Amino acid sequence: MTKTVSTFDANVASINQAYGELTARVHDAGYTLERAFTNLERLIKGYDWKSVGPGFDDINEFMDSVKLGSFRLLAEERRRIVARIKLLQPDLSNRQIAKAIGVSDMTVGRDLATDVASGEENAKKISGAKTNGATSVALDGFAAAKLVRRRDEQNERVAAAADVVRRATGEGTIECRLGDSFEVLADLRDVDAIITDPPYKKAFLTRLRDLAILADRILKPDGVLAVLIGSMYLPQVLSQLEGYRPYRWMACYYMPGAKRVCYHTNVVSEWKPLIIYGGRQKRILDVIRSHLADAQAGQAMHKWGQDMEAFKRIIEALTEPGDTIVDPFAGGGTTLLAAQSTGRNAIGAEIDATCEVFKLEQLTPSSSEA
Repeated sequence: MTKTVSTFDANVASINQAYGELTARVHDAGYTLERAFTNLERLIKGYDWKSVGPGFDDINEFMDSVKLGSFRLLAEERRRIVARIKLLQPDLSNRQIAKAIGVSDMTVGRDLATDVASGEENAKKISGAKTNGATSVALDGFAAAKLVRRRDEQNERVAAAADVVRRATGEGTIECRLGDSFEVLADLRDVDAIITDPPYKKAFLTRLRDLAILADRILKPDGVLAVLIGSMYLPQVLSQLEGYRPYRWMACYYMPGAKRVCYHTNVVSEWKPLIIYGGRQKRILDVIRSHLADAQAGQAMHKWGQDMEAFKRIIEALTEPGDTIVDPFAGGGTTLLAAQSTGRNAIGAEIDATCEVFKLEQLTPSSSEA
């Protein structure tokens, strides 16, 4: 006997199916959006946003390209995202954040103004601290987790704000010594890192062995040696540097637009090896992008000068604030200034007293005899 399905039953089934699809899509959308913002946070936490897609020189241009304004966020989620974006990129204006997520700049301003205050007020409510003598209210698991999360977020904001102030005031110190690197730096001990860009010419290759010996002598056991070098004599470079600090990786210092022709091998190159030895095994990204305008600014200080923003990224990847960084080939002072601006202490050496590094206002030439 054939079972007859009534119109009512069919409608119920259709409604239930629609409801099931709705809840599934909402779950998927929430998960996808959360993943999207996780990736956004990762990119804007440092300078990675500069290297994506066609490359961006300005954080506002990058945010425009993401097109978050096509989404409508719930108020609580929006406040969290606004606070996180502002935390990771303090220089990003409220108006630009508002444009990116599709709200008014007044809304963003209110979100930022009320974020900490609302967290403190909620913490008081959740804790059940009352002035009328009533007993404390017990926390359920969800409320307790929410309180912990808000406190953690507030601590992150405080730490990030302190970090921004530290960098802006340039707490790091700079010292540059005049003379042969391997003589004037020989007295150093317990250095955290040597990050340097030595001469690339073939006649200088044997001095790289001295550099490896110096690194092994003055670096801490977990100190890192990072050497930016040309590719022409790479096998010889590696043979000179090996045998002291353990080899870790060869990163790519990418210079789009700054093409250099090697006529001997008939190769047009847009990158240089950054050879890394030792270190604390802090996870790093092995492509560092140098922007042409920044590289040209570095060359204004020294004919072989590098991109200071790129060197900041190298320093931040390999060291921690407060570390001491040595550059035995200071030149125009790129490494030293990049280290100082990120809260590290820098010591350099330069044999040429006419180099731009000694013209910096905060430096006076010193030597091992001084």
